[in-house]
Amino acid sequence: MQQKASCSKTAMEDIQLCANAAVGKAINEAIDWIVSDPAEQFLYKYPRECVVQANNRLKLTPVVNESASTSAKERQSSIRAVTETNANKRIDWFRIDEFSLHQLVQLVYDYLSMWRLTPNTQYQVHLEKDAVNEQPQGCTYCLSAYFSRHLQPELEQRRPLAMTKVNFKVHVSRLLPQFYPIMMTYRFENSNADYYALGRRRLRHLDFQRFFIDMALETKLGFYAQILKTIAFGNVQKKNRSADKHKEEREKRKELKSAVTTLCICAAKDSESRLTESSNGLETGTERQRKSDKESV
Repeated sequence: MQQKASCSKTAMEDIQLCANAAVGKAINEAIDWIVSDPAEQFLYKYPRECVVQANNRLKLTPVVNESASTSAKERQSSIRAVTETNANKRIDWFRIDEFSLHQLVQLVYDYLSMWRLTPNTQYQVHLEKDAVNEQPQGCTYCLSAYFSRHLQPELEQRRPLAMTKVNFKVHVSRLLPQFYPIMMTYRFENSNADYYALGRRRLRHLDFQRFFIDMALETKLGFYAQILKTIAFGNVQKKNRSADKHKEEREKRKELKSAVTTLCICAAKDSESRLTESSNGLETGTERQRKSDKESV
């Protein structure tokens, strides 16, 4: 009996040791995964702004009253003009198990329609050439959104286009349940900070993006305007120099013409004087001949 109890105790201890080892391994592995993803791009809590609809589809809802959207007509165009309409807009979002690469560009377009941008700002979304980045935790897809605005038409007939880029990344996790929504982050031009489209790191207002985009566009537009003013000033200076040159040439031609006219008048007077003297001399010789003839008679 004692031997049987000892064997049973040993078996239970072995099971407990195996269970502890398995649990410890799972915990350590989970800790390693969490530590490997400090940015919470592949491991994150379920976002409260993702609402499950009756058809089991997800909707991304604004946390506060945020507005901006494109009109139905503009949404059919590849370039979408931004307006400040459709407050409290909701957009469809993808779960991990329904993610599709060919719908990714449309997802970014829909998300951008929630931003409150300055009117007359246009944007385009493109999938990057090397869009897919495989990682142990999941897969990252890279896209770029190009925002543009023209220089004001009253400055110059030539209207240069200012453009700034926002880099988007969509993260599809292999570690989370399949009903979780995919994660999206983005980074503005000349910025080192990543901003989140959803989750606890998401900024609660969708109007701060206007600051980054307007700052980049206005800086470039100001630079272009200064270049155009410099070119215009150079053209005015060139026209003034050309006008001065033509004026000098006209004055020189006028002076030359006046000098030639004066010379011709002097030459004419001199010729007339010589003819007069010659005529007088001829008349004097004739009179002398007549007097000589009279005396001889």
